[in-house]
Amino acid sequence: MIKLVLSLLFLTAICTGKIQLSKWNFVSQKDLKRVAVGQLGIWGVDKNDVIYYRQGSEWKTYPGRLMDISVGGSQIWGVNSRHYIYKRQHNGGWSHVGGRLVQVNYTIPCYVKN
Repeated sequence: MIKLVLSLLFLTAICTGKIQLSKWNFVSQKDLKRVAVGQLGIWGVDKNDVIYYRQGSEWKTYPGRLMDISVGGSQIWGVNSRHYIYKRQHNGGWSHVGGRLVQVNYTIPCYVKN
């Protein structure tokens, strides 16, 4: 596993029929091994599998432990150190999903029109 020491730079791309790219903006420095960005914000996990999310200009911890995290649309998915798959519920809890993975990547289609 590669440890990423991250000075997080965030590129905003909006999919509304065409992609509009903004400049890179410094967000903050946080020692994370995985980072996921989506409509539900910026999420990450550290080397101890602690889950973080951005609230305003601060990193906040989130209940649970994941070794990998993915944000797509209005959903957040993760995998823990035992390779069990979890999906974040609307009430904020985690729901176990059948199967096992090493890594998760959940995205929603984004169609770009010219």
